[in-house]
Amino acid sequence: WRVGQVVDGRYEVARVHEGRCLREVAAPVTPKEGSVELGISGDGRYAITAGLYTVRFCDLAEGRCLRVFDAVFDGRREGLDRILHWPNSVGLSGDGRVAVAAYHGGIVLVWDFPSGALRLVLDGHDSRATAAIGHDGRLVLGAGRTDGTARVWDVATGRCVHVLDSCERVHGAWLAADAERAAVAGDGEIRVWDLRSGRARVFRGVGRLPRVSVAGDVVVSMDVDDTVRLWTMEDGRCRRTLRGNGSRLLAAHFDPGTGLLRTGRQDDRLSWWALPERYTAPPRLSRPRRHPELDMFRSRVADLMSRARTAEEPRTALELLTGARAVPGHEREPGLLAAWHGLGRSATRVGLRSAWPTGVFDAGTDAGQVALGTSADGRVAVSGGGGGSVRVWNLESGTRKRVTEKRPHLVAAVGISDDGTRAVYATGTTIVAWSVRSGERVTVVDDPSALGVTAFDSAARMALVAGHDALQLWNLDIGVCERKLPPHPNATALWFGPGLAVSGGRDGTVRLWDLNTGRCARTLRGHTNWVMSVCLSADGRYVLSSGGYTDRTIRLWDAATGACPRVFGDEPDSRRGIGSVPEVPSKRVRFSPDARFAISGGSDTTVRIWELATGRCLCVLEGHEGKVSAVLISPGARFALSAGTGGSVRRWEPDWDLRVP
Repeated sequence: WRVGQVVDGRYEVARVHEGRCLREVAAPVTPKEGSVELGISGDGRYAITAGLYTVRFCDLAEGRCLRVFDAVFDGRREGLDRILHWPNSVGLSGDGRVAVAAYHGGIVLVWDFPSGALRLVLDGHDSRATAAIGHDGRLVLGAGRTDGTARVWDVATGRCVHVLDSCERVHGAWLAADAERAAVAGDGEIRVWDLRSGRARVFRGVGRLPRVSVAGDVVVSMDVDDTVRLWTMEDGRCRRTLRGNGSRLLAAHFDPGTGLLRTGRQDDRLSWWALPERYTAPPRLSRPRRHPELDMFRSRVADLMSRARTAEEPRTALELLTGARAVPGHEREPGLLAAWHGLGRSATRVGLRSAWPTGVFDAGTDAGQVALGTSADGRVAVSGGGGGSVRVWNLESGTRKRVTEKRPHLVAAVGISDDGTRAVYATGTTIVAWSVRSGERVTVVDDPSALGVTAFDSAARMALVAGHDALQLWNLDIGVCERKLPPHPNATALWFGPGLAVSGGRDGTVRLWDLNTGRCARTLRGHTNWVMSVCLSADGRYVLSSGGYTDRTIRLWDAATGACPRVFGDEPDSRRGIGSVPEVPSKRVRFSPDARFAISGGSDTTVRIWELATGRCLCVLEGHEGKVSAVLISPGARFALSAGTGGSVRRWEPDWDLRVP
């Protein structure tokens, strides 16, 4: 291992395991340049430094400076009007062929090394960027100090291949040698992403101004308070905390093979820390509480719940139930949870405390379930999929109430009436309405022109079908097409609401239709690939849409104005790599009943709950073995459902944070 530092206008390179200086390279640093950022190639031969005005490329083996140039001039030549004086970080690829520097103005510059030819200007952040480069020089990670995003760029094409939901006030970035993991350190937390799956682990308590590196399954965080912390990726726990002599910590590296931690400080000292091997303590039972204490807890919860039931003001009831859930061992007590959810009818959901799985509905030997629906009271659910049959479930118990006979085609859409007595489903050529109580068919529509996506109204009596030459509105009581609307060519998604319908297509547009006039009321543009899912909020004010293939975003639209106030959800949905195109269309998305939140599922097998006011992911739910093809939040928001290609329907229980206005 080799490390470098700038001392009195010289670059010093030391061999770590010998603790001796190998070479000094004269490269005077003028007082105007202030502090200098230094990076060394993986083989230890080359170095890059960036000061206030200049960038220097050096050959450490020969002990000479190869090139000196003005980064400000390079930036102005590219038409940049932001300041490039102050560098935040620099780096070299493992072979020393690609160099990168990030500046206070939010710009990241990429050069060929050692020629100094400017390859890329990455302008994706608002201020004070920091950057890291992969070992092979193929990818660059850049993060902005205050814009809340980290971006992975393909050096060969200059294309942003991934956008990550970053930390607040970023101070450091790291990219794995194999470019499969990335990390960003911000105020009080570090986020480490698996770039193949898009999943992130968050480490909190890392200090006020942390920086980060990762070695194997160990995350190393450094803070200005002279503290180094080692965290385990597996469980996110702090494994060890080390403190030095008070001199400012500049760098730290952990070697999993030897168990050695190496640190460099501002007082020009390099230190070695020999860490003991991991120790597994013997199992130890938690101390059981005494019966009198348990009885006291039960009595306290019962008293608080009784007072909450008789409280005249919802605010008082909320305070009492909050106190009851804070009693040890009773946060998820079933009766208390039921009271909490009941209070949600008069309170406002302002966040998500937690969410957990509460059931798996087995579809038997059927292929994956791809469509879901619920009754208005949230007691009955219906699902359909590749096996050609439709199942009706008791949502509370998870028991199956009815199964239709199998048909030879995929059931692509299902619906159920508000009262749960009538269900409908659509295949490629057939629409069927049937009685849940008797299982008998009420209406069957066989029409070759019905090929295409289908949506049903809440009464399960009308169907909107994307035919070849028109959007068709069918009356399922009598089996007649009552109206034809202009076509949305190659429609891929439909939603049917009171007086209004929404369609999405392969052209990337979302269209709103006035069902009273039969006209397209508005066309919403923004998606860059197929629109794979659309839905309308209960009050008709907002539209959600999700992209497919290379467009992984979810977009929130104002139905009245056509404005798009929020774009989010740009996590990867393919395990084959961040630059790959998903092998199937990606997300499905639905509103919560109050349109404050959304739920999505995709090809990464996870279910996510989002806060629409901020576009922030509140929760990631795992458990599906295959891709998630349908999601919803039940009326009343008591449960969330997800259906996957693995053949199961999963029920989740969101624990909402409540507030009484």
